[in-house]
Amino acid sequence: MKSDKKVVVFGGCGFIGSNLCEELIKKKYKVIVFDKNINLFNKHISYVEGDILDSKTIDKAVKGAKFVFHFAGISDIEISNKNAFNTFSSNVLGTINILNSCVKNKVERLVFASSIYIYGNKGGFYKISKQACESIIKEYNNKFNIKFTIIRFGSIYGPNSNNLNFIHKVIEDALNKGVMHRNSNGSEIRRYIHVSDAAQGVIKILNKEFSNKYVVLTGSQQMTIKEILEMINEILGKKIKIKYSKNHSSSHYEITPYCFEPVLGKKLNLESEIDLGEGIFDLISRISKDT
Repeated sequence: MKSDKKVVVFGGCGFIGSNLCEELIKKKYKVIVFDKNINLFNKHISYVEGDILDSKTIDKAVKGAKFVFHFAGISDIEISNKNAFNTFSSNVLGTINILNSCVKNKVERLVFASSIYIYGNKGGFYKISKQACESIIKEYNNKFNIKFTIIRFGSIYGPNSNNLNFIHKVIEDALNKGVMHRNSNGSEIRRYIHVSDAAQGVIKILNKEFSNKYVVLTGSQQMTIKEILEMINEILGKKIKIKYSKNHSSSHYEITPYCFEPVLGKKLNLESEIDLGEGIFDLISRISKDT
């Protein structure tokens, strides 16, 4: 039987997921966390250790849930680009497993964590996996009427992050090594949003007006990476050395993730072409010989 208060958060022990769970608990939801690496961060949460490639374990967790939040999978661009197979296996096939379970268990809505990288030509395999997932979710909506909200997250910072998060890493390096390093000249523009604000935004989209919608969730303040590093340095008493390099990662956007690059097909004109009637006659002859 479906509960109006049961929700499942895939990837609930991760950066955004764990902060979202804390907000859901405040709203009196019955929260089930599904994650490969369990961290018992809140005693009011039920935990399921599992892989999103395991459909049976997914079904058990999702049964009776009203909302399903999908924040699992490979989210780091650099890690993703090192292994395309793992990226598509986890992000795309895992999403299909969750979708199948949502259909089977008549979930009211799936909330999927996508990325603003889907708009451009940066982001590598990570971006492509998110684009694929968005298309698949839309088709599940068309075929099975599973309602969804897709959230395209921007840059996020805050508690429960790790060294894969840029701001977390530079602060840790500043405190432990006295230096902050950026693999660029620092001119890239970002709109960072605190993870607590992002989590509250996710709660807000549970309203019916966001059903079957695409939501962009970023910060309102625009700053360059250089400005952010200088702010951190100022907070720490200007004691930190800031290092920039020219070897900027080609996987990250600089000013905007948006990129208009239509790919047009070129018509190939053949010098000779088999007549359609002749081709069909030949195929009939070949099939008749085999039967």
